[in-house]
Amino acid sequence: LGAYVSEEVAAANTTPLSAEVPILPVELEGHPLTPGRNAPVFWSGAVTPQYFQTLRIPLQSGRLFTEADSEASEAVALVSAATARQYWPGENAVGKQIRIVWENRWRRVVGVVRDVRQYELTGKTPDYVNGAFYLPYSQSTSLDRQLPTAMTLMLRTAANAPQVASELR
Repeated sequence: LGAYVSEEVAAANTTPLSAEVPILPVELEGHPLTPGRNAPVFWSGAVTPQYFQTLRIPLQSGRLFTEADSEASEAVALVSAATARQYWPGENAVGKQIRIVWENRWRRVVGVVRDVRQYELTGKTPDYVNGAFYLPYSQSTSLDRQLPTAMTLMLRTAANAPQVASELR
């Protein structure tokens, strides 16, 4: 970014209030899939480690992603506070397991983050979305079972925003 000093930089497959709904069907520890019923569908954020700091989304328990959460490391996830309350009421969600239905591996929940108005300002999400979780970008997938390719760059800087935007273009 030339002479500009950025405070934080992150990337994600979608941004809050974008009205985009990247979804994945999941199975959750303590909530086994049953024949004849559809798997819960979760909003799925594929994010880089600085996402939560850049967007000022507070961690409520556990830890955030780090660079060590790579394709070769243990599979991990973060869940929203509402998701933790819904699926593990009165329990600590950290340490629980989530599995994307077509994957064999389970992902360990390493943290719970504050709820975000992801879809619209009112906080309402489409009725078919049953929860929200985040995956480290290097471990993420989309409905086509591929790594998400369309990512949005987010930058927090003290520099002149229009000038930085012009340089980024």
